[in-house]
Amino acid sequence: MIIPVIKKTDRKDSEMTVHMLDLNEVWYVSVERGKNVVYHTKDGDYYQPSSMEQVWAFLKMHGYTKTDRGIVVNLSNVTRFDEDLGKLFFDKEVHRHSKFATVAFSNIRKLKKLLQSKGKPSD
Repeated sequence: MIIPVIKKTDRKDSEMTVHMLDLNEVWYVSVERGKNVVYHTKDGDYYQPSSMEQVWAFLKMHGYTKTDRGIVVNLSNVTRFDEDLGKLFFDKEVHRHSKFATVAFSNIRKLKKLLQSKGKPSD
C-alpha cells in the first residue's frame, strides 16, 4: 500500500516535500512529541500529514483548489456554484441539507473561470 507522506527538508520544519511511501519500505512507526506520526525507513523519516498546510501540499498536485481559509475542494465533484452565496455544492439535486464548501469573496471570480473551463455550471 502506498500513502502520501511529508519529508521535512530543513531543521525548522518549514520546508517540506510530498512523497508517496510504500508501506513495505517502513522499518517502524513512532509518535513524535505526542502527536506526529513518523514512518522510519532506510531513506529517512517521513511524517503523516497532520496540518492543513501539509494536506494542501499533497492535494494541490491532484487537482484540488483552495476556495476559502481552511477549505480545499475537488472541483471535479462540484455540481453547482452559487456565486451570490459563495457556496459550492456536490449533490445532483441541491436541497436545504446539501453539503457545501464556502468560497471566499476574493476567490469567486477565479473560481468561476476555473469551473467554466471544466464545463461546470454556476448561478
